Amino acid sequence: MTTVIIILLLSITTMVVLLMAARGRGAAIKRVDELPQHTEPLDVQAFRNLMSPRDERFLRENLSGREYRRVQRLRLRAGIEYARRATRNAAVLLRLGEAARNNPDPEVSRAAQELAANAVMLRVVGLAVTAELASRMLVPGSGFSVSGLIARYEHATERVALLVRLQAPAAVSRISAAL
Repeated sequence: MTTVIIILLLSITTMVVLLMAARGRGAAIKRVDELPQHTEPLDVQAFRNLMSPRDERFLRENLSGREYRRVQRLRLRAGIEYARRATRNAAVLLRLGEAARNNPDPEVSRAAQELAANAVMLRVVGLAVTAELASRMLVPGSGFSVSGLIARYEHATERVALLVRLQAPAAVSRISAAL
């Protein structure tokens, strides 16, 4: 019986920790026009190119083993930084979605709920990709894919653009550039 209780307590603790990690500690943000001060721009196309399996194969085939491992570690460090930015921005987007969720306009409220839900998933995927890339630094050359993170980040930025168009249409390009 004691074993069951211990396993149950560990399971509950693990779930709470994972929920807290997914939720994150994004800045307190109440309006979309505050977004550029709290996010870090992320060049999605550069991230996609950096993590391209085709480019990795090209490097493996055209560099010596030693040079390939050095270049791959540099690429992985850059990839970790991109994933870290996406994960941090997701926490801020989650706070933005939560703040706008109670808006009296049902369209804004719906867009905010979609943004918040997407931001939670983006954060979970971002944390997983960061851990995966960090582990790949130990074994350069093993294949990896960050397409799930990139797709979720693009989806989140689309949700932000919708929310901004609904709340502050004049700020769409400025806020989109902040992501």
